[in-house]
Amino acid sequence: MSDALIKKIITEVIRKDCRKEANEIMLMASEKYKNQFREYYRKKSFNVVCMVVDAAKMELLKDKKMKLKKSDHFGYPWIDDMK
Repeated sequence: MSDALIKKIITEVIRKDCRKEANEIMLMASEKYKNQFREYYRKKSFNVVCMVVDAAKMELLKDKKMKLKKSDHFGYPWIDDMK
């Protein structure tokens, strides 16, 4: 999946204030998540597209490829409980 297609989908589907983080996540995501991202976009299942970004972020956190910040929009929904 090309970086340009990732950016296009993010621009179309993701809220403006969340796009930078979503782009960083999807550029680092595994092919599994990139394929799901494209698949659900093509099906116009935009809520699921966002869920794929969440899942990709959780994998990146687990693999210590990203760190969770309080200002993040994706990843664990219970971020305030994480200390």
